[in-house]
Amino acid sequence: MSEVDAKFVHRGLWTNLEKGPILGKTITTNLSTGTLVIALLAILSSLATAHVWHLAAFAYHQIRANGAPADGLFRQQQALLRTLPTPSSYLTDSLKLWWYWKGRADSVSLRCTLQPLIALFFTIATLAASISSSFVVDTTNLEVLVDSPFCAPVSPPRGSPFSTVLTYMTAVTDVAQPYVNECYDNNGTSFPALCSAFTRPDIPLVNEAVACPFNASMCVGGGSTPAAQIDSGLVDFNSGFGLNLPKDQRIKLRRKTACGILPLDGHTKVYSAEDDVFKIRPPLPGEQMIEFNYGNETDGSQFIFSLSESNVTRTYGIDGNYNFNPIPSEMGRDDAFLALLLVQKNAITYKVPVNDPMFAAHVPFTRNNSAGTGEMITEYYSDFPYSVVGCAQQFQFCHARKSSSEFCTDLMSLPESINATFPEASALQRVLFKNIVMAFSMLEISRTHALKAAQLVQPGGLVPSLPDDQWRAEILYWESFVWAALQHQIADYAIGPAVRDTTGGASKYVGNVTTEAQKQLCKVQKMRKAGGFMNINVFGLVLITVVALLAAVIDITLLRFLIFLSRFRKALAPRIDRWIQDGVLQLQRRAYEATGQGTWTNLDADVPVTVEKSVFEELPKEFEPKRTKTGYSFESQDTVMIREVMDGKAWGVGDSNERLMELWRSRTFVNDVPDLRSKR
Repeated sequence: MSEVDAKFVHRGLWTNLEKGPILGKTITTNLSTGTLVIALLAILSSLATAHVWHLAAFAYHQIRANGAPADGLFRQQQALLRTLPTPSSYLTDSLKLWWYWKGRADSVSLRCTLQPLIALFFTIATLAASISSSFVVDTTNLEVLVDSPFCAPVSPPRGSPFSTVLTYMTAVTDVAQPYVNECYDNNGTSFPALCSAFTRPDIPLVNEAVACPFNASMCVGGGSTPAAQIDSGLVDFNSGFGLNLPKDQRIKLRRKTACGILPLDGHTKVYSAEDDVFKIRPPLPGEQMIEFNYGNETDGSQFIFSLSESNVTRTYGIDGNYNFNPIPSEMGRDDAFLALLLVQKNAITYKVPVNDPMFAAHVPFTRNNSAGTGEMITEYYSDFPYSVVGCAQQFQFCHARKSSSEFCTDLMSLPESINATFPEASALQRVLFKNIVMAFSMLEISRTHALKAAQLVQPGGLVPSLPDDQWRAEILYWESFVWAALQHQIADYAIGPAVRDTTGGASKYVGNVTTEAQKQLCKVQKMRKAGGFMNINVFGLVLITVVALLAAVIDITLLRFLIFLSRFRKALAPRIDRWIQDGVLQLQRRAYEATGQGTWTNLDADVPVTVEKSVFEELPKEFEPKRTKTGYSFESQDTVMIREVMDGKAWGVGDSNERLMELWRSRTFVNDVPDLRSKR
């Protein structure tokens, strides 16, 4: 089956219950919208890591800002932290500090180790956050929800002939058979593209040898385990078939099929084609017919074939029958759904004898090599052109209940009444059970039309060889077909049987969706889509957005909050002030003051400004304090008048001395101004 058509994909918000009600919130959207979301997530993740880095740098600066005397390396590290560089820039700048300060300060290597490690960690974290944000958006092999206007059950009118649904069954068989070949027999290797339509490519099956499912005399081969049993175990329809049902609506299914090769003696009859009452053409001269009967005499024969046709047919064939009443003493079972399969081996030949009980071939025939070399070769014909297999199919159904534990039936045949068999099932569960029973009644094991051995047939009807247990592989192959057909039929309810059946005959068997349960079942089918859409995980999207915005808000408002808080908690004030004073603009202000340029205000803010408009010269690379008659000049905030006194006026002369003392008494940071009076 090819993947679901884009027009049947639900767009918008839905919940993938397999991942939970919170983590499963999903938005399915087109590629253009999804690309924008990916870009937005990359920006948000980068924004989040950047602001978290700012907070980490601020915290690290504040831990170190204890006000104790320190060397130049410490002061430069603090100034570097205050600039809030990116983690990668901080990493390289920290290495530069280590390089230039080694041998000039104590324990440089030790003191320059932690900073690069922190920066490296945040650099990696930034890259990881950007990459991981892309996992919020799935772009390939998506699980999508089916939303089709053609959703409907296969529900032929009661009493309608089998031909009513024949076109649909043929359409399902045409896709299920190649699906089995590709997806049910890959020996655990990677699945091809054909298998990517369903949420689970195949249903695991267990093949084991068991006792005869009928009377022991009805299984060829002898021994205690002459039959093959294929058991699926309980398959949850959420995980196995992609249904998106809540826990209290879930159902499970188990199918166990036991098959044995039936004896031919006493169950076949050969007669002239002239006596055949079911003639479909004029008989050939001397043509004989063979019939097989494993039921009551009133049922008539289950199979009738022409031996003449069989003798000239160089291909395998298979036919099935489930509409018969078995002889109770031979195959009677009340707890199983019985089916017969007839394998037509016809005139197939083998290069070597075959001991497999289904394909037994020991009749030699020697002929000339077709290459014309005159060489004689020996091939082997089947011991008998037909083999018959009988199968007992059992089912076990389970469904969740709101008020109590899970309910499970015993192994049984297909139920005749859904309501009587599942009295506590919800309306949705009953609709689903009805669909399952309908699917199995249409395509059970007798409906298979292929043999695995047919894949080995060479031109001219020659098979190189077959293993002794080929018959067991065939039974597994048939049972795999049944499950593959069920996978397609379950999905067809949501997509619409009319979409698969393109013959125009769907109106004969497609029912109406009228009840709420039927409508609900239309909206719970998940399938896979290789491309064309994107799934956005709502939880991941919200988480990244909230974390990014929260980190940004905290980073932007934290300093202002701490400044406000420092008015009431004086212990915070010195550390916060050191953060401000280590800022680039405050350091620049100090440098200009040191060269006697500008009268500054706004000392306690991030941005200091001059009192009046000023023009500044470039700062010199080196600066030495000027020696004057009265002492050294130290330029700082509001020190213009000090410089006037030092340049031309003696201490204690007129108003200059009074102005200087007034300025001295008005200083906020007294320790920043040297005691000029000691230089007199």
